[in-house]
Amino acid sequence: MSWEYYLLNFLVFVFGYITCKTFYFFNSARLSVLMIKLSHVICLTILSKCIEAYSFATYTKLRALSKTGMPPGTDLYEKTKADDADEVERFKQTIVLSIIAAHPERFRTLVSFNDWNSAMNYLQENRQVAAIFLTEGEKIDR
Repeated sequence: MSWEYYLLNFLVFVFGYITCKTFYFFNSARLSVLMIKLSHVICLTILSKCIEAYSFATYTKLRALSKTGMPPGTDLYEKTKADDADEVERFKQTIVLSIIAAHPERFRTLVSFNDWNSAMNYLQENRQVAAIFLTEGEKIDR
């Protein structure tokens, strides 16, 4: 066998190896992007549930105030209601900014939202993933 035969086998091996590594790189990059987007959906789902629980606590607090003689329209009732609403708005702004800041500069293009409303639109677009996440959590709790 001549040296051309060995050279051909060596080149086929090298090109095959490079092709394999290239496909592996692209596949792992795709999976990484999917994992980042999935983490956004899970994070926003958990945070929206937190806001839902906080809103229920606010409702309960306002109802207790009403029962103790501070009906709607009184200064304390309205101030408490406004303070809680402001707190929720600050929380929403802080959350979105924190998610964006958690990404290095080159990955910020993967964040598909820049405020709370666009984050909720993103969550709505991915509601099936969020529903799977929530129902799997219920199965674990049982």
